[in-house]
Amino acid sequence: MKYDWMSGNEPLLGSTIRNVVKLLFINWFRIHPKYYYRLFMTFLISGSLFPARVIQSLKYDRKIKKTKITNDPIFIIGVWRTGTTFLHYLMTLDEQFGYQTNLLTYLPHAGLNPRKFVKKLAVFGLPETRPMDNVKLSVEKPGEEEFPIALESQLSFYHLWMFPRRVSYFSKYLTFNDCKESKTRRWKKRYCRLIKKITFANNGKQLLLKNPPNTARIKLIKELLPKAKFVYLYREPYTLFASTIHLYKKLLTNFSYQKWNEEKIRNDILRIFNTIQEEYESSKMALQENELIEIRYNDLINNPLKMLENIYNRLEIRGFEKISEKAQKYIDEQKIYETNKHELEKRIIEDVNNNWAEYRKKYGFKKLVAEENKNQIKK
Repeated sequence: MKYDWMSGNEPLLGSTIRNVVKLLFINWFRIHPKYYYRLFMTFLISGSLFPARVIQSLKYDRKIKKTKITNDPIFIIGVWRTGTTFLHYLMTLDEQFGYQTNLLTYLPHAGLNPRKFVKKLAVFGLPETRPMDNVKLSVEKPGEEEFPIALESQLSFYHLWMFPRRVSYFSKYLTFNDCKESKTRRWKKRYCRLIKKITFANNGKQLLLKNPPNTARIKLIKELLPKAKFVYLYREPYTLFASTIHLYKKLLTNFSYQKWNEEKIRNDILRIFNTIQEEYESSKMALQENELIEIRYNDLINNPLKMLENIYNRLEIRGFEKISEKAQKYIDEQKIYETNKHELEKRIIEDVNNNWAEYRKKYGFKKLVAEENKNQIKK
């Protein structure tokens, strides 16, 4: 296996030294020598951000604490590689919504400071495109809430990208079902503060948020935000599994501090997906009709404007007519984007048939037979 250990990617770029040290303790300081440089850069940059963190804390902490959430957010959920980013980019064209920019995503302790100052910091650590699919990134684009949670605490599923040998440990932060109540309370308190921070940054607008791990946290979110609504995206399982393997390989190469076993990671993907789906299926039963809409990935890609209209109608969101022209322009611009292609190997088909059969049947996807499938598919 090849390791991109001198890539310049620092996974905990916007974290605090205290948080990094705690994570090292949790992971028994098991860092592969190839990644000492990466860890060194993490400490160096985290330390250099200390003045910016102090300034933001002194200037904004009280204001954030006093912020009221008058209109509960809309959450885009669904596991990775189901089109959540595309839909998030599309819906945030509607100016009635606020969202977490990448400034706050990757610099949660400094992102509220004067723009020129934090923008230079963010541009330094932010690649032009995402490593797994070449989707364009910028400091103003929407980001996921899981990243600032990871940068501010140890209570994040995303720490598995840095410490893949502890996937089982960090997987418990998907549902929190196997966590002590004290940790669940800590996460809820931190997440609530994050929502307030994003609301404050958006001058009180209703938030539109996207975070795949929240697919397994509907119950927790509804306890915090009783009127929250959800858009759930799902995808054909064979393509989904192939694309997720690609995602893990890219992110681990860019962010890991440790070596990893590809066979174990493959099995972890299968297991984690089932954990998320089981929790989602259980939790969604408590939602009202106007609180959830489920969208198939292919329907979103093939007719995004129609799916957008369906979302507005189902969730009782006003203003589709005002956003439709702008949305169509964005959709037309995305037609030049080329998705990756991936061959469905026999092993992929067999793994899905053996592990995700219930999901495949529930959402009406055709069963594939390995020997008969030799087509190239889009990721």
